[in-house]
Amino acid sequence: MRREPRCYSSGDPVIVWGRLTMARVLLVDDEPSILSVLSTLLKAEGYDVVSALGGEKAKELLASHEFDLMISDIQGRIQA
Repeated sequence: MRREPRCYSSGDPVIVWGRLTMARVLLVDDEPSILSVLSTLLKAEGYDVVSALGGEKAKELLASHEFDLMISDIQGRIQA
């Protein structure tokens, strides 16, 4: 019997190292107010959120932490 794949919504938890947790998200923007609003919304849904004010801070965080998802200002620049 073939089963259809399950569709996951944005609020579904993921299994990490044998425990149930929400995805770890890196937010990147050069506007503190945008970071604050998005962080509040995502945390309310249970996500583990880390905010970076600008590309340089984002590079530092990416070098030292693991993230499941990065949300960035489309016009912002993160140069390697």
